[in-house]
Amino acid sequence: EACILRILLSGVSSTLDAAHAIAVEAMSALLRHSDSDPPSPPLQPPAPLSFEHTRPFLHAWFEREAEQREVARDELHRLSGWSYLSTAEFRSLVADAVHRLNPPIRDGAFIYELGIGAGAVLKTISSLHRIRPAGCDFSPKAIQRASEIFPAHAAAFRVGDIALPLSSKGGCAARAGAYSHVLSFGSLAMYLTHSEMAV
Repeated sequence: EACILRILLSGVSSTLDAAHAIAVEAMSALLRHSDSDPPSPPLQPPAPLSFEHTRPFLHAWFEREAEQREVARDELHRLSGWSYLSTAEFRSLVADAVHRLNPPIRDGAFIYELGIGAGAVLKTISSLHRIRPAGCDFSPKAIQRASEIFPAHAAAFRVGDIALPLSSKGGCAARAGAYSHVLSFGSLAMYLTHSEMAV
């Protein structure tokens, strides 16, 4: 499903790039064929947006999402970029992924999630198994929301950017060997560039 989403997003990006190029060419043609003005050089298309340009947008978006208070605890996925799924679909997605883990999650597992959002994935896993949750996200408001969902484990959640090395300042600071499972639901594939994934 993540692969399909990346393909869809790639297709949307390619379509937008093509539409942008056509619009630029059309504007250039209009400007070149004006009767009252001398011909002007063709317009240069702007440089494509890099992930560095979209990161502030994503940060602001996740901050806004996490602030929504009318969302029920069983719909936390709506605060973490999964609002296109129903509660049942999201629970099924998480349960299926958990079922496929090897080694499996067992009661008492200490689970760290990279890109935790508001805690939707860990909340769903906690309905299947008794776990010790931990995680990081680059949105302070999302971390605050996750801490409210798991008040007994609030100290295990921290603001951190998964694009930075784990041990660096501002990184997620996951302790090597401390967790039975380290997970990421969508964050690595959807919000990091290839070079950031290599970190």
